[in-house]
Amino acid sequence: MKAGGVFHIWAATPPDNLVRTTNGAESYHTNYNRQFYAPHPNVHMVGYVLKEIQCETALKIKSIQRGCQNTIRSEMKQHTALLLECWEMFLEERDVIKFLSHVANRYKPICEEDFENSE
Repeated sequence: MKAGGVFHIWAATPPDNLVRTTNGAESYHTNYNRQFYAPHPNVHMVGYVLKEIQCETALKIKSIQRGCQNTIRSEMKQHTALLLECWEMFLEERDVIKFLSHVANRYKPICEEDFENSE
């Protein structure tokens, strides 16, 4: 877990790993599987989903060719800034428990009870 005095928690440091997955095939299959609600969907549904993915991919390619870029939401910018601040603190202090206690609160799962109480 420790090499050269640095803990290897991620494949890359926080500012470099904003993308949720670094594997294109994994990303594709995750998105593909999210489209279905049954383990063995109807063949017509599979065809429809594949057409939708094809249209979305074509749109993304055209956007890239035109030089259009996605804008990062302000919440994501704030989240990234906080994560980077915690990472820099970790690099100075080398306290894994403290780092995880600061960062873990940002990744808490949303419970149905919490959602119902917020309404």
